[in-house]
Amino acid sequence: MSTDRILRWPEVRKITGLGRTTAWEQIKKKRFPAPVKITEHRVGWLESDINAWLASRRRAA
Repeated sequence: MSTDRILRWPEVRKITGLGRTTAWEQIKKKRFPAPVKITEHRVGWLESDINAWLASRRRAA
């Protein structure tokens, strides 16, 4: 059974190269995966969602 890691923003930024503002703008436009709530004040992104987004970018290029 594989587990889907939850990535915090610094790792998402490192993987995608996006800045925080750009990422949130893209989330609002539904062009970037929405984060999942970890706690009341913390969010993260599912690794599989980020990988799928990266794959879609490769196909679009």
